[in-house]
Amino acid sequence: MKQWEQEKLKPIDKVFEPDFRNLLSCPDSNKAFEMHYNAISEISLSEDVDDDVRTQFEIARNLFLYSFFYYRFGMTSFKQAAACTELALRRYLGKPNNDRENGMKKLLRRAQSQGYINVKVLKPHLEPEQYIDILTNFRNDQAHGSHSLFMPQDCLSFIEDYSELLNQFFSNIRKKNIQASIDGWQ
Repeated sequence: MKQWEQEKLKPIDKVFEPDFRNLLSCPDSNKAFEMHYNAISEISLSEDVDDDVRTQFEIARNLFLYSFFYYRFGMTSFKQAAACTELALRRYLGKPNNDRENGMKKLLRRAQSQGYINVKVLKPHLEPEQYIDILTNFRNDQAHGSHSLFMPQDCLSFIEDYSELLNQFFSNIRKKNIQASIDGWQ
């Protein structure tokens, strides 16, 4: 199958069959699914994280889980995890009525410079600005239309990083008793 080839809706009797690409490294579908499930089940958010952000993050986890049956959901799961992070950062660090200052890259930079996140913990071999560029470039690629197709393990790595960023962020804002700068429903 070519990367750009259209994948039509599966017939009803094949909906729960694994996407063949998920069986390339482990042809036993039961074992492959268990490994896929275990990988995403190990990633979670702490109780410090706002409820609505955790709810949105669970969508990312479920999309990743179901990417076992439909491979391209992996990319959507990564995009959803990024959106959760942006939601949280915008709420607490965003500038009301100033969309130019509320982009993902600026919010991540602000969180890093103010000590709410430490990107070096995630990627010690990269400078924080390098990794912020990587996160936001991949996120922008997905958010603004893309043909990219990452392997599930790559998507999982980004989801894991976003969960760590969210856990760091909320732990630090709770310790410092930071209040939201933007209403959560905007």
